[in-house]
Amino acid sequence: MNKNRSFQKKLSVWLLCLVSGFCIFTHSAIAYTPDSSEILQLMVEQIGKSEGLRVMSHVYFYPADQSDSAAPNNDHMAEGPFDQTAIYRFCNRFRSQITGPLYERIHVHVSGRTTTAVDGRIVFPAETTFDLYKEPLLYRDAEDFEKRLKNLGVDISVTSLGRFTRRQVLIIGAQYPDEVPAQLWVDKKTFLPVRWMIGSDFSFDGKKEGREKSGFLLKKNFLDIRFSQWKKIGDILYPKKIDFFQNKILVRRMEAREATANPDLPDHFFDISHLPTGIEDRKQPGNTEVQTEIDEVEAIIEEFRKMYEPF
Repeated sequence: MNKNRSFQKKLSVWLLCLVSGFCIFTHSAIAYTPDSSEILQLMVEQIGKSEGLRVMSHVYFYPADQSDSAAPNNDHMAEGPFDQTAIYRFCNRFRSQITGPLYERIHVHVSGRTTTAVDGRIVFPAETTFDLYKEPLLYRDAEDFEKRLKNLGVDISVTSLGRFTRRQVLIIGAQYPDEVPAQLWVDKKTFLPVRWMIGSDFSFDGKKEGREKSGFLLKKNFLDIRFSQWKKIGDILYPKKIDFFQNKILVRRMEAREATANPDLPDHFFDISHLPTGIEDRKQPGNTEVQTEIDEVEAIIEEFRKMYEPF
């Protein structure tokens, strides 16, 4: 009897120590999650510094109504490839140009000012959610990038630890595994951004809209942007592949095929005043809201289809 009591007492103490140790470990893991400024500082340091970068990519568009979302490599479903040139002048200037046989879109971002021209005419909205893939790649100052994230609706006061494709990640903007808010995921080992989730429950001045008002837009326009296959280009790292998902379906892919560090470019290359002066408002008739990003993408895909239809 005494032996049984002694064993039960030892077992109780052992279980108490085990539970206490688990609680201490869990608390420590939460307590030592870095804040957003620390994560971003490590990220920009890891990516590296350079004056500029030119990336030539192939862009593929995928239909949003794919029946098999788990097969993103079905190239026969893709429209493309189409040529895109992205120019970065760190850390506040960016220009992208995507060109097809009958279609050209130029997007310029300079110190927070953005202009887009399609087929030689300025269009509105000047920036779509798809253009925001550049944010983790453009900024080289952690404080400036933190401000930009806040303006885009990311709650920089929230950080957490999560997992992504068997890797531990540091998350800015949400408590893992909540994937509803805008958030940035950074690989805990390499400190490179691997996932950038941004949606339509924000305005570009950083003022959030109510979920009741924007819930439908969020479902349509929320983008899950994933960066992979990082390569060294001069003194910086850049992802060879950038995938765009909507509702867990691959809708766009960028594959870098050539990159040049510190390209020699004239200053007026980023001068918005050098873009065409024609203006076109790409809102739907009778629609008082800004045209949604998915509408623009569908229009682009339709234009691309027309390019290859026989006369």
